[in-house]
Amino acid sequence: MIGARWADMLDEVERQRGEVRRVADAVAGLTATATSPDRAVSVTVDARGVLVGLDITASAMRRYRGEQLAQLIVGLVADADGMLRTQRAQLLTAASTVTPALTDIEPSAR
Repeated sequence: MIGARWADMLDEVERQRGEVRRVADAVAGLTATATSPDRAVSVTVDARGVLVGLDITASAMRRYRGEQLAQLIVGLVADADGMLRTQRAQLLTAASTVTPALTDIEPSAR
């Protein structure tokens, strides 16, 4: 009986390790894109919040002065980074159920 319980718990630990690897890979692969309301500028950031893509239309170059365009880009990067934080939190929340509990291992802990 105790041996079977330990075997089940070890299986669960292996399952959790696989889940942790899956979540870590998913978090590492996250990207987010934010686009200006006029759709003239869009930015993409990677899982670390680093700008990895920038698209500026010709109309944006005509419409915005340099400082306005710079502020817009900085704001869009911040927006995209906020989206990443939300995505990361959702992934981590979904994976945060930890089992087995101490009471599963040691019944006297109840």
